[in-house]
Amino acid sequence: GRVARMAAHAALAYMCYLWAAEQRWIPKVDDGNVGEVLRWNQYWVMYGPNPPKETVSVFITAELASDSGRRVDVLRALRLGDWGAAAQISAEEYRTMRRSHLADMSERFPGPRWERALHRWGRREVGRHQQSARVRGESLARAVCTLAPIGLAAVEVEWRGARIMPPGLRERFERHEGLDERVVVRCE
Repeated sequence: GRVARMAAHAALAYMCYLWAAEQRWIPKVDDGNVGEVLRWNQYWVMYGPNPPKETVSVFITAELASDSGRRVDVLRALRLGDWGAAAQISAEEYRTMRRSHLADMSERFPGPRWERALHRWGRREVGRHQQSARVRGESLARAVCTLAPIGLAAVEVEWRGARIMPPGLRERFERHEGLDERVVVRCE
């Protein structure tokens, strides 16, 4: 009866709000999180009328305090829940990582919210509620320094930009250095 009707009206109002926010007519105060949790948000930008033309690869590595030259792939450590040998990378792996642009980044993140947040943080736009990638990267690196269960000498956060090429071309991505941002924070 009455409760079901009120719930239906609330759901309809939220859907209208979400749609208007996705059109950027009004601000999205909850960032769409309620709609995502309830699976009401059907705004899939990858299939939208304006699919992205640029992307970034996100790399977070940390230099171990105890072993000079050894590094930890922080995203792998967070995904696996293991900061030991499984997440450590050699100097050669680190150099290869620095030169590469990964086509499928999704498997590298601990979860979809990590992926979404880190890609958003790497954008150049700085609005009312956003900070620059450099500021956010420094904050994230300091948090990793503080919260990591092992001793770290430094944390590096890097966004490496690329243009998404049209379908049918041999190379899917073309480097776009204008989107690059690299932050290195020394752990105290």
